[in-house]
Amino acid sequence: MKSFYTLQEAIEALKLPVELTPEVRERMDRSVAFLANYLSEATAPVYGVNTGFGSLQNVEISREDLSALQENLLITHAAGVGDPLNMYLVRNMLWLKMLNMSKGYSAIRPLIFERLAAMYNQQWYPVVTEQGSLGASGDLAPLSQMV
Repeated sequence: MKSFYTLQEAIEALKLPVELTPEVRERMDRSVAFLANYLSEATAPVYGVNTGFGSLQNVEISREDLSALQENLLITHAAGVGDPLNMYLVRNMLWLKMLNMSKGYSAIRPLIFERLAAMYNQQWYPVVTEQGSLGASGDLAPLSQMV
């Protein structure tokens, strides 16, 4: 997967399997290493990484509970109502999410990308409902339903 596409290139790329290239893996590894290093040296908590969210922003999460925080975040936000979105729309959403991850700014482990790519390449798409998102971005529920 490249990092940037023209509209025409994206339309064509959507027809092809997604692969984790060595360049993308390197960007992801650097981002993961940067965050791990930063957290090991940080004297203050980092919002959304080792703190709660919203009104719980000042609640620091222990290192032992970070995995549970991430899992709970997905569980509590993967809620929606209405009809499932068309599978082609979900496929495009998944491709765009992987494109975003491929840039290497999110501290996403390559394993996560590889699992999403395997889903995409096998044409296995999650059920994403058409309504029910929350937050300022409006994409928390659909993105949570994608994993």
